[in-house]
Amino acid sequence: MALRVAKTLWQVKFGYLQVPVFPQSLCPFLFSYTEALSPSQATQPTLLRAIDIYLPTQTTKRAIETPTMPIYAITGANRGLGLEFTRQLSSTSSNTVLALTRSLSSDLTDLNALNKHSNIHILECDTGDVTSIKSFVKEAAKTLSGKKLDYLFNNAGINSVPEQGSLTIDPADLDEQIRVNVIGPAKTTEYLLEADLLSPNAVILNMTSGLGSNAVSKSIEPRKCATYSISKAALNMLTVHQSGDLRAKLPGCVVVCMDPGWVKTRMGGEGAVLEPEESIGGMLKTVHGLGKEDTGKFYTYTGKEVPW
Repeated sequence: MALRVAKTLWQVKFGYLQVPVFPQSLCPFLFSYTEALSPSQATQPTLLRAIDIYLPTQTTKRAIETPTMPIYAITGANRGLGLEFTRQLSSTSSNTVLALTRSLSSDLTDLNALNKHSNIHILECDTGDVTSIKSFVKEAAKTLSGKKLDYLFNNAGINSVPEQGSLTIDPADLDEQIRVNVIGPAKTTEYLLEADLLSPNAVILNMTSGLGSNAVSKSIEPRKCATYSISKAALNMLTVHQSGDLRAKLPGCVVVCMDPGWVKTRMGGEGAVLEPEESIGGMLKTVHGLGKEDTGKFYTYTGKEVPW
């Protein structure tokens, strides 16, 4: 098989024979590898060595097998992105969704309307309140009845003072952003782990933003949403640390952060261009395609990796 691929690449690159073009999208590594070689260097043994380097990375990809009846927990599930996550996931009857809302006294009409397969469990969890997070974990243990979470989506977040710049930061506002956007995901993950409610191959998604990327923020003029950006940059660093610390306890665990894009939600506000269905659909496709080697990375909803 490897020899046949190598011969096809040889033929296509140098035009010695008329053969169908080998799809570059299927093997970008091989094409980039051979691009730097001259015809005299690009011998079949050289190409075979390239294949030997490339193939192991593919055989280990998605070492985490998607469970047949996966269980998801989604914070901030009663509106916006969280509601769309719940809608798409609950539409498959074999999925179980723990839909977390800051308060059970909130308007849950839209969330309840999604429960057509009776596979949504609505639980209270205010991610800005450590006591509330602890209470949620206890309720989750009862709901799961010995089962464990396969996916945790730390989706809840706030951008309460988008008008503040780096020269007008109110310490109390920054504290609140950090408490909800960073401490919330940190403690939710920590307490679920302590309660043994995360599966060995759990996938954890921390919902970040392009504004949490130093490279992206630097390209925006004028800068915007300073306190929000700072909190999301901190969440990105939390992701990096969790990816190492959790791997030591859960051998197959993958932790990533993801930018959903500028989505038409209440937080997205005026000017948002992306429909929630497209954003969430892209994120779910990316999450379900992750492998062990992807832990600690930063993605957009399209699956493209984002510079820190």
